[in-house]
Amino acid sequence: MFPREETKEIFISAVTKRGMKRLETAKFVKSLENIFLEDKTKSVVAVRSRIGVSRRGGQVSENNAFLRVELLPLGQRKIKLRTLLKEWKKKAKDLKGFVKIRFIKSRWGRSSGSPIELLIQENNDLKRKKISESIKQEMEKIESISNVEIEKPFMKKEFSFQIDQKEMIRLKVTPSQFTHILRSFVGGSTLHNIRQEDEIIDVKVTVPENFKKDIKNVFKLKVSNTQGLLIPVKKILKIVEQKKPLSIERVNFKRTTDIYADLKKGSKKTPLEIAAHFEKNIFPIIKGKYPSAILSFVGEIADSRDSKSDFVTSIILVAIMTYFILVILFNSLILPFAI
Repeated sequence: MFPREETKEIFISAVTKRGMKRLETAKFVKSLENIFLEDKTKSVVAVRSRIGVSRRGGQVSENNAFLRVELLPLGQRKIKLRTLLKEWKKKAKDLKGFVKIRFIKSRWGRSSGSPIELLIQENNDLKRKKISESIKQEMEKIESISNVEIEKPFMKKEFSFQIDQKEMIRLKVTPSQFTHILRSFVGGSTLHNIRQEDEIIDVKVTVPENFKKDIKNVFKLKVSNTQGLLIPVKKILKIVEQKKPLSIERVNFKRTTDIYADLKKGSKKTPLEIAAHFEKNIFPIIKGKYPSAILSFVGEIADSRDSKSDFVTSIILVAIMTYFILVILFNSLILPFAI
C-alpha cells in the first residue's frame, strides 16, 4: 500500500530475433549482462539470467530472456535508481540482436515486476486462449495501461499415432501386436530381465537410433497378423503432427494463464481502480460466455486488498482495546464513551 520509489532489484525482459535457439540467445544476453556487471558505480550486487523461461519459471520461447538485477540498498549507494536506469537504458538501445528490451521495477516485493497481474483458470485450452485475447483487447483500450502481455508456454512438436481400427480388423492384426511394434520403434519393448549382482538389467528390443531420426521410417515396419502374414504398418497407421505446450501450469487443479500489464507514466488511475472496473464491467460478460472459468487479480492488487482489510481490522481492534483501557482507568463503562 505504501510503495517506495527505490527498490533493491529490477527486472529486464529481453526478446531476440524469432527462431533463435537458447544458446544463441544466451550469447546476446551476455552483452546485456555486461552492462550491469561492468557498472562503474558498483551499485550492482548480482545478475541472474533465465533463457527461455517465463516470470513464473515455466518454459516459453527460446528467444526470450528474463534478467533479475540485485542492487545495493539506497543507503549503501550514492546514485539513485532513476539515474542508473536512465544510463542502462541508453546503453541497452545500442545493443544489436534484440527485438525488444524492457526494464521493469520490482514493486511491493512481487517478482513479476508488473502492478497488474491477472490469473485465468480454465481447463479448456481453446476457451482459456479466447478469454486471454478478449481481456488483452479490453486492457489495450484503457489509456492508463501499457505493455499488456499474455504469458505463453513453450510449444513443442508432437506426433500423434492414429490407428485405423476397421482396417486393422480387416487385416486381422491384433491391437496388442500392433502397439508392441510401435512401442519398440519409439522407446523399445522389454523382453526379459537379467540380474547382475544387485542390479536388474532390462533387455529391450528396438530399432537403430539412426532409424528413429525420421518419424516416417515407422511406415517401413511390418506387423504380423493372426495368420502369420506380415502387414505393412502404413496400411493401418496415420501420423498427425501437432504442437503442444511443454509444461502446463495449474492452480487448484485448473490450468492457468497469466496476463501482465504496466501503468503508463503519469497515470491517474491505480491498479485497484482498474481491477474494480474489470470486475464490474468486463468479468460478468466473460463469465456469461465461459461459466467454468475463474478470473482473479493476483500479485500487487491482491496484496493491497489484503492490506486494506487488515488495516480496517486493526483500527477496530485498537478502538476496542482503547475503550477497555479507559474502562480500567476510570472504573466506568459509560465515561470512556464521553471521552
